[in-house]
Amino acid sequence: MTGRVFIDTNVIVYAFDESYPLRWAQAIHRIEQARRNGRPIVSPNILGELYNALTKEREDENHRPLPAIFGHEEAVAALDWVAVNMDVRDLVTRGVVMHGVRLVHERQMQTWDAIHLASAISAGCERFLTADRGFPRKKAVEDIVVERLVPPREKPVVAVRPARKRRRRRRGSRPEQSS
Repeated sequence: MTGRVFIDTNVIVYAFDESYPLRWAQAIHRIEQARRNGRPIVSPNILGELYNALTKEREDENHRPLPAIFGHEEAVAALDWVAVNMDVRDLVTRGVVMHGVRLVHERQMQTWDAIHLASAISAGCERFLTADRGFPRKKAVEDIVVERLVPPREKPVVAVRPARKRRRRRRGSRPEQSS
């Protein structure tokens, strides 16, 4: 696949989050594929979202707490990597925001997703790579193809404290009473 590609925050987050190995591998592969065909495009808004996503505590699919992916220093290093390896363009103008607002209304999209998509259209991208379920897969929106990474369902490999098992009482026995 050739042509300019805009990469959404969640794909970059997966590329730095090794606690989900299958998602991590898929994101790395797609980012490297985009880099072989030129420098992928991101906006400064993506960098801000990336820092937030990397440094905040999170939850797995079962709403169990997971630690932050990185601390401040590691997150800053990740932002530096993105700035060196991707084309960071200041794309959010009044016109792009208004285009995004129109997409919100016409396509029932989330506001920031629509602004990212409008930014990609403004940059002349041919593809928009996201893992967001709010985007349709392989569907063109105003001459840009939305490619949705479909992350596999998997359990994180980070240590998550399991629920405590309850001890069963033997039938007919009573709990010990203190005297």
